[in-house]
This record gives sequence, C-alpha cells and structure tokens, in this order.
Amino acid sequence: MVSLPSLSSEPPPSQSPSSSLWPCSSVLSYLLSTCQKPYKGQTPEPAPQGLQPQPQHRTSLCGEAPEFGTYELRLERGIDCDPVFFSSDHYDQHYIHHQSSALILIGNLGAARNTFYLKKVGVTHVLNTAEGSRMGTVDTNQNYYKPFGIKYKGLKLLDVAQTNISMYFNEVADFIDDAVRSGGQVLVNCLMGMSRSSTCVIAYLMLKQNMTAVQALTEVRRHRDVRPNDGFLRQLADLDNKLRRERGQLMG
Repeated sequence: MVSLPSLSSEPPPSQSPSSSLWPCSSVLSYLLSTCQKPYKGQTPEPAPQGLQPQPQHRTSLCGEAPEFGTYELRLERGIDCDPVFFSSDHYDQHYIHHQSSALILIGNLGAARNTFYLKKVGVTHVLNTAEGSRMGTVDTNQNYYKPFGIKYKGLKLLDVAQTNISMYFNEVADFIDDAVRSGGQVLVNCLMGMSRSSTCVIAYLMLKQNMTAVQALTEVRRHRDVRPNDGFLRQLADLDNKLRRERGQLMG
C-alpha cells in the first residue's frame, strides 16, 4: 500500500471561507482561463483566494531505462509522456520527487503503443481514453498488452465538447485507484495526451484524492501541458460543484 502525497501545507480550498461559496461558474472560468494560456515558460495566473497553484516543471523519468531518460529522447521515439502524480514516500523536504515515485503517467499514442517503454518504466495498468481504429483514436486493446502482463481498460471517446465523458468518471477513477492502491503504475493515454486522458486523471484526483477541480488541474499542469476541451472542463466544473455539496464545502 502506498502513502499518497500531501500536496501543500496551505489550507485546502475547502477550508477557505470564500472558496466554499464559489458557484460552479467561477470554478469553470478559472479552469477555462488556465487552459487557454501558453504552458512553457509560464505559470498559471494567480488562483482565487485560498488556492495556491504550484510552479510548473517537467519531470524526468526512466531511471531504469536511460535510452528513454529525457523528454527529448522520448520525443525522438514518438513518446510524449510525463508522470503527473507521485507517492509521498519519495518526496523530500524541497518537494522534489525521485524517479521511481510516479504513480500516474499521461501520454500519447506513441507511449501507449510502445510496450517496451511501458515495461521499462514499470507500467502495470493502461487506461486508453481514445480506443478505436478511426482517425483521432488509439488502436490498442487488452490483447495488445496481455503478453506483457499489463491490465487494460479502454473507452471509446472522441475529443469533442459534446462527448459525455463524465459518465465514465467513477469507472475510470476506480481503475486508476486500483493501480495506485496496489502499488502499480498507470498510463492514461489518448491521442496526444492532452484532453481526454487529462480529464480522466483530474476526475480521479477529485474523486479519490479529495481535490477540487482547480487543485487537480494545477497539480497535473505542474508536470505536463494538458488542455481538456471546453466541454470536458464544464463537466469537471459540474463534478466539482457536486462533490463540494456532498462534502459540505458549498453553501446554498
């Protein structure tokens, strides 16, 4: 069983009197404005009162596989993949994590189809949020990973605002949580590793790690340039509103 991270010494938004009163529209506005900003060389705009976005940084991976050890080397092989959530067992006092601490990775088609890479970095589960054989999808399935002992789940989702991705939030959160709680490592992929995959990871952080939507998006964007489409962001804002009401963090 892994010990999961405490993301900040600051009080979470739920403990801020002002944030407990936020309407869903305020959360959505912040999510939309954050994802519209350039990623590299910038940090997100200041969050509303009570929230403390962390600086963004790119994380190295693959201590056991030097041929994939840097972001540039991975890109040369068509692998665009970053670890975005870590075990607190591997954090030091400066909030710097070690290479073996990654629990959740977000990646593109190249990462999902490179089973040699996945085994090298210790992936035990793959969640393909873009399963299919048409343009804009990733053609993998359980049989693709079975020889490598990797547990698989696939969702046939299109990256359009009209897609109802929220109907799968609990399902994908359970799958990711199974990997994390069993001491494994999960790759969540879509075509580019930006929209469908990140939406599912953010939903997991909200449902299983008790984060707000803003906290979850901020945490993921510390490590990777993710940009859920506007429809997905609206569904995350709706989930945020629902969870804060259920947890007694939203009045009215």
